Amino acid sequence: MRDIAGGDAMPDKKAYIRLEMTIAKEGKDYSAFCDELGLATCGITFEEAEHRLNKITIMTLNAATKRGEIEALLKERGIPLYFTEAAIRRAECATNIKPGQWTTTEVRELAFA
Repeated sequence: MRDIAGGDAMPDKKAYIRLEMTIAKEGKDYSAFCDELGLATCGITFEEAEHRLNKITIMTLNAATKRGEIEALLKERGIPLYFTEAAIRRAECATNIKPGQWTTTEVRELAFA
């Protein structure tokens, strides 16, 4: 149950990553961020910003997987790779939440051949 940065071999079936999604009200609109992947988007409503962030997150992970670059992306971005859901739930979340900002942790399952 170590992370990819520690040099462990990729699992044969599936692994999990934990991403922090932040949505903040800025003026009349909402901004959405995933710092781990370097993604940002916006929306007129909270739901729109959340939906767009989820969509670009999935697109980014799928594209890296299809190109065979998911391992390199995770390592480059310092995203720990967990081999069980129990391990990911024990990971700490250190977040500085500001007024008008919402933060949630997303667990994404990744399949490896």
